Amino acid sequence: MRKVKLLIAEDSGINRNFLVRLLGEEFEIEESCDGEEAVEKFPAFAPDIVLLDIHMPVMDGLEVIRHIRNSSVERDVFILVLTGEESTEVKVEALNQGANDFVLKPFVREELQARVRVAKRQVLILEELRRAYSVISSEMDMVADLQTRLLPRGGFEFPGIDLDWMYLPSGRASGDYYDFFPVGPDTLRFVVADVSGHGARAAFIMNTVRAIFRMSWRNYFPLEQVVSFVNDDLCQIVGGEADFVTLMACDLDLSTRTLSYINAGHCPGFFLADRELMHEVSPNCRPLGIFSLNISAGEISFKNSLKAFLYTDGFYEWELAPGDILGLDRFRHEVQQMILQDGFDLRGLKDRLERIGGHVVRFRDDLTALWIRTNL
Repeated sequence: MRKVKLLIAEDSGINRNFLVRLLGEEFEIEESCDGEEAVEKFPAFAPDIVLLDIHMPVMDGLEVIRHIRNSSVERDVFILVLTGEESTEVKVEALNQGANDFVLKPFVREELQARVRVAKRQVLILEELRRAYSVISSEMDMVADLQTRLLPRGGFEFPGIDLDWMYLPSGRASGDYYDFFPVGPDTLRFVVADVSGHGARAAFIMNTVRAIFRMSWRNYFPLEQVVSFVNDDLCQIVGGEADFVTLMACDLDLSTRTLSYINAGHCPGFFLADRELMHEVSPNCRPLGIFSLNISAGEISFKNSLKAFLYTDGFYEWELAPGDILGLDRFRHEVQQMILQDGFDLRGLKDRLERIGGHVVRFRDDLTALWIRTNL
C-alpha cells in the first residue's frame, strides 16, 4: 500500500519539526512555511491531506483553502486546520470555505495522531470507491455497447416502405427499445418501447422485450400474441415491483393496405393516411409487466399512402424554462404540422424542438423514434 501524502503548511519551524517527527514514518511529507509556498507546492506534490495553520504570513489559511477548493482539479483532498483560536467564527468560516476538521494548538499528541488517521482512512476509502466506480463504469460501458449492438444499425430494405430511426440514450445504458423486421412478404413489424427507469436493470428488461419480439421474426405469431408473451414474461420477472414497460407495436401490411397496432400505455402514435387523415393512436391497453391483460389490436386502413411516427416521451418531457415543460400538447402540434409536410425527418424534428427552446436543449430522458412511410 502506498504512503498517503501529507502537506504541512505551518509558519512555526518548531511546530513543523514536531509534526514531521510525529508523522514522518507513516506519511510521505512535504513542508511549507507559509500559505503562498503551500499553494506553489500543492500541484506538483498532489497531497492527500493538508495540515494547514490558519494564521500564516503572506497568505493565510483561509486563502489557501479557497485556492485548493476553487482551483484544484483534485478536490477530495482532506484539509485539517491547525489553530490556536477556539472562536466559533473562525471555525465556521474555515468549514464554509472547505476545511474538513480542526486540531487545536497546543497539540495533544494522541488527538493529533487520531485526527490525521481519520483523514487517512477517508482518503483510502475514497480511493477504494474510485476503483469500484471505475469497475462499475467499465461494466456499464460494456452493457451499453452490447445494448446498442442488439438494436438495428442499418441496411434496411423493404419494398414499398422507407424507414428512418433515431436513438439517443441519455445515459450509457438505456431503457428504450426500437425494432423493425419483416413478418411476411408484404408485412413489416415495428415497435418502440420504453422501460421504466434507466441503467443496467432497464437494459436487462429491454433485452427481454427484444428477445420476445425477435422470436416472432423467426416464428410468426400475431401481434396480439407477441405483446401478450411480453406481458406474461414481465409479470413473472418483475411483477409486483416498480418496473413496467410501455410500447407501441405495429404490423404494416402492404397487400391489404392496413396497419394493425397495439399501444400499451405508450405515447400516442401519429399516422397520416392518404396525405389527409391524421390518426392519433392513444393507448388501447395498459402498460406491460403489472398484471394480466386481454390484448387486442386496432386497425387503420389506407388506399394510397401511410406515414407513421412512433417515439418515446423524452421528446416532450424537457424544460423550455425552469418549471415550464414542453409537454405533449405543444409537441403534438409541432409534430402534426411537420408530418403534413413532405420534408419531415427526425433530425429536423429535433432541430425544431431545440429552436422552440431558444437554447441548447438538455433532453433529460432517452430519445427514440421511428419514422415510416410507404412509397407504393
